[in-house]
Amino acid sequence: MITTEQASSDSNELKNNINESVRVTLRILLALYMIELLRDPKKNIILLKSLKTKTYWDEIFYCHFSLLYQEHSAIILKT
Repeated sequence: MITTEQASSDSNELKNNINESVRVTLRILLALYMIELLRDPKKNIILLKSLKTKTYWDEIFYCHFSLLYQEHSAIILKT
């Protein structure tokens, strides 16, 4: 028989696994989107500038990815 402690432990483990899966999925999606932006930096600079809005998620996106974009676009433009 499964005890309450075992069920609780299994439930917590399942929650942790789901949380980690979501984190990994989001990281992969954001990385793929960043790769897409960096493929054509001259064209996508307008997109990055347009993301600076007052909404919470757009600000998070803008802060994280505009820095990465600035660091890597110079390298891509040189090639």
